[in-house]
Amino acid sequence: MIGEALALLTAIGRSLARLECLRALVESVTRHNVTAVVLRSVLHFAVLGASQDIKGMFGRVTGAQVMILDPP
Repeated sequence: MIGEALALLTAIGRSLARLECLRALVESVTRHNVTAVVLRSVLHFAVLGASQDIKGMFGRVTGAQVMILDPP
């Protein structure tokens, strides 16, 4: 039971860290008027939730074009 609780807390911590990284990226792109963001793989956004269009939402929120070097 303690092991399951620790695993859950670890997963929550990782999710929060990923969201914090995305928030920081959005803030930086917006602040510096960045027009394009290049990612090595779509997996960089996929860790945030495969069920959502993170790439599209990022582009709409920031106005920056998101380019993937190695598309699926």
